[in-house]
Amino acid sequence: ARPSRVRTVVALGADLAPAEAEAVAAAAAALGARVHTKGESLPQGCSHVVIREGATRLPLRAYFAAAAGCWTVTAAWVFRSLEAGEWACPDEYEARAGGVREARLARALTGAGPLAGQTVCFWRGSPLPAATLAALVRCAGGEVSASPRACTLIVTDEADKVPVSVARAAAGAPKVLTLKALLDAICAPPGVEIPPTSAEGQAEVGEGSAAEVGGDMARSEGEEGESEDGDISDEY
Repeated sequence: ARPSRVRTVVALGADLAPAEAEAVAAAAAALGARVHTKGESLPQGCSHVVIREGATRLPLRAYFAAAAGCWTVTAAWVFRSLEAGEWACPDEYEARAGGVREARLARALTGAGPLAGQTVCFWRGSPLPAATLAALVRCAGGEVSASPRACTLIVTDEADKVPVSVARAAAGAPKVLTLKALLDAICAPPGVEIPPTSAEGQAEVGEGSAAEVGGDMARSEGEEGESEDGDISDEY
């Protein structure tokens, strides 16, 4: 019998190997899900992001999931669900890397994104396209500004090139931090202050933090939103 249809939208992380991604997409589609295999941001209505089992570094799409309060689960969730003929409870299969679970629970508890109240300016030196970064900030409840003087956070991996008049401003000046530190902030527990960049230009974050982003970041497409081309879907 055909598995019961559920309103589930699944997006795949870029860390999945091609063969595994294909198997996950086919299994999820068989369960009635709409599956998005391309892109780094979240498709409309996304409920779950699927990443590699045992991942210690998060694909960028997992940060989008953390920002939005979506589930980030391993591929085993899809396969076990297919075996059962219906969607399994995702809690057992939720990824534990990088604080994505804590971020989801915080969003459910407060209703606010981790960057709520923040205005971010991306100032040179970023490995990702501006549209992708802006989409992530807005997904996390923040705003984006092109002016370093109109923001609360300046994100750059070239802190020495931030305008002196901004960097040396008095109280109320924006914090300067690296892209890695911003990603850590998206997964940080509520109430944790966003750390500024140190004098050496490196984010002051702990070892093994969510900031250890995989190499797929640099391969991200520069489109905000996501193309439907190439997606495997089963709409109803």
